[in-house]
Amino acid sequence: MNLIKYQAFIKVVEMKSITKAAQSMGYSQPGISHMLDSLEKEVGFPLLIRSKDAIRTTDEGEQLLYYCRQIIKNSNDFQETVDAINGLLSGSIHIGAYNSTLLSSVPALIAKFCRAYSKINISVQEYSHSDLAHSLINGNLDLAFMSPPTPNKYEFRPLFHDTYCVIMSHDHPLAAHDKIPVKKLNGCDFIMPMDGCDDIVNQIMREYPFTPHITFHTASDAAGIAMAKENLGVYVTSTLQLTKLPDGAIAKEFAEDLYRVIGICLRSFKHASPAAKEFVKLAEQTAKNM
Repeated sequence: MNLIKYQAFIKVVEMKSITKAAQSMGYSQPGISHMLDSLEKEVGFPLLIRSKDAIRTTDEGEQLLYYCRQIIKNSNDFQETVDAINGLLSGSIHIGAYNSTLLSSVPALIAKFCRAYSKINISVQEYSHSDLAHSLINGNLDLAFMSPPTPNKYEFRPLFHDTYCVIMSHDHPLAAHDKIPVKKLNGCDFIMPMDGCDDIVNQIMREYPFTPHITFHTASDAAGIAMAKENLGVYVTSTLQLTKLPDGAIAKEFAEDLYRVIGICLRSFKHASPAAKEFVKLAEQTAKNM
């Protein structure tokens, strides 16, 4: 089986350009086009719709994309396992994570792993809450730093608790409280994350319903915290975000015990590549010492 054709198909879809895919893979544009034509002849139907402005998959191509990724992943896992048996741990790991986890302990963990396993290539991509699980299921990622709910039939290995808090201006009326009862947010001017962003507020509302006065919507924690600093409302986030808390803004924990569990989610630890297994082991060992 000629795997380079599958790799070319995946790369063209990811980069939406034959020219860019050719440059990335070190081939000529006609060479990549020939691989795609060969793959389409092999399967018996078109995989891509080529237009002047962009390239996209056909419905059939979209269905096969997942399996092409699995073919490449299984081939890589096979070679990694052979290397591991021979005492030469190598390979690659594709990791997804929330913005908040990339502001805390995850970068240091990745750096520690790279120092210990220099032959393993690590790629990290930041995702919104809604996109992270989707990318894991589609095979774009080997593992993800996330919190439940996780995809069905995927394994979740907890690492640490991430406490929720309320960000506000230092002269906000709630600043006088040591801790904030959720009921105090009823009618309070409130900065709400946009749909698809972090799901913390919705998680709290499911357990402790409240009705705030929503004044603004934001797509990032940085914007929400900046607006809270200017007394435009309060903003609910996790303590992982407090590394970038500006002067003039303060954080208060909830009176209720509100937190999420951050961990590593992957399809199966038992069937993960040797490289991914070593990464998970290091993450769990590091979390115990936090």
